[in-house]
Amino acid sequence: EQIVLGVFLSLEAITLVAWAVQKSYPFLATFCRTPVALRLFWRVRPSTYREGFSYLPNGCCCSLRRKHFKYSGDQDFSHLPHGHGIWQDDSYHGEVYEGSWFRGQPVAPFISRCFGSGAISYGLKVGYGT
Repeated sequence: EQIVLGVFLSLEAITLVAWAVQKSYPFLATFCRTPVALRLFWRVRPSTYREGFSYLPNGCCCSLRRKHFKYSGDQDFSHLPHGHGIWQDDSYHGEVYEGSWFRGQPVAPFISRCFGSGAISYGLKVGYGT
């Protein structure tokens, strides 16, 4: 009886911890955008063996392997992507984006491929007249 009770309580504790992490993660991700939070929560740092940076994609408590990202291309005076450039992120939900940027925001025309699933998106400028 005590073994069954111990296993049951252990599974309940694991379920409670998993639920708490799942519910708190969106809140943490929203507020962890400052440079200090990037270093502490996602452990963003310059990559030791590749060009670019490495990070923990699910935060410091839920990731087993580091993933890498980099940007190569034109930048504006604030060092934000501006003009033509390529963004690469090798996590499953990361993407390879090649196209235009405007003050750090991607704009059409572009081509983007999701790293894990291989899904491809195209952004085109469409002109029309009235």
